[in-house]
Amino acid sequence: MAAADRERPGKIAAVDGLLQAYAPEVEADLADRGIDLRDLWRRGGGASRLTYRRLAVLLEQLPPESRTKTAQRDDLDPVELARHVAAMPPSSGWGPHGPIHELLMRVGESIEWLRHDVAKAVGGKPKEPVPWRRPGVLGRQDMAAIEAEQSAPVVADLEAERAARAARRAEAKQAQQQGGTAS
Repeated sequence: MAAADRERPGKIAAVDGLLQAYAPEVEADLADRGIDLRDLWRRGGGASRLTYRRLAVLLEQLPPESRTKTAQRDDLDPVELARHVAAMPPSSGWGPHGPIHELLMRVGESIEWLRHDVAKAVGGKPKEPVPWRRPGVLGRQDMAAIEAEQSAPVVADLEAERAARAARRAEAKQAQQQGGTAS
């Protein structure tokens, strides 16, 4: 058996898992690129010649601002997101958000600093602007909570929050499937 054949079932299972969790987002991202997700189940891959291998490649190469990657990121708690970003190789590019997002954040922060400086110049005593949180970068308070002795309850709360989000997502999906089978 070739190495590619041994890898294939894992990739198909990974794509299936992603489709089960994020089907609407994947379908919308593909539609933006002129690809019909339904082609995956059509003979010969349909008009777009979509196969599991091609779908896996397309999903891996989605930009950070895509609906699918945004939904995946939204399902991560801050600690998990920070760990994910820290594990990314340096060549991974912009990470959990794109250069446009970073530029907008910098513009917003610059405006806040300008407002601060103007208020100070006219005799006010404004508070220094707080840096905007970047996706995957823990703030000072988050870092302190993780490094302190009470990090275990913080992590437990985040785990409970993530489990609750997953349960809500599963309930919504089940309700959507029941609504779809009723018609």
